[in-house]
Amino acid sequence: MKTKPVRRQKPVQSLEINGVRYEIAQRIEIIGKVLKVVGGKWKLLIIYHLTTNKFCRFGELQRKIPGITRRVLTLQLREMEKDGLVHRKIYAEIPPRVEYTITKEGYALRKVYRQMLYWAAAHPKLLNKANRSEDK
Repeated sequence: MKTKPVRRQKPVQSLEINGVRYEIAQRIEIIGKVLKVVGGKWKLLIIYHLTTNKFCRFGELQRKIPGITRRVLTLQLREMEKDGLVHRKIYAEIPPRVEYTITKEGYALRKVYRQMLYWAAAHPKLLNKANRSEDK
């Protein structure tokens, strides 16, 4: 059964957020920048685990995110630290201990993954279909 197309409204030419007006081109540019910071397969999962725990160690994060390799987790955490989403604390111990915590800016992204969960709950057939095609 095919889904019916949604009747689309004309895009709002100008949108005001916190007293600042954004034109369509500016919004597209901003969305692109946001996707560079939080996009990819793993970053929102890392953010999820760091927002639901006070802190996480590297091995703990790797166990909580099935399928992520050590190298990819390292690269993602470095990018997120550089972008100001994650704080990395190194303890002067032997063996060295490193803990990752979410920053205030990173914590604000919990609203993004919550909206994704609401969307997923509203569209289970679409997700099941996507999972079946991924298995092939």
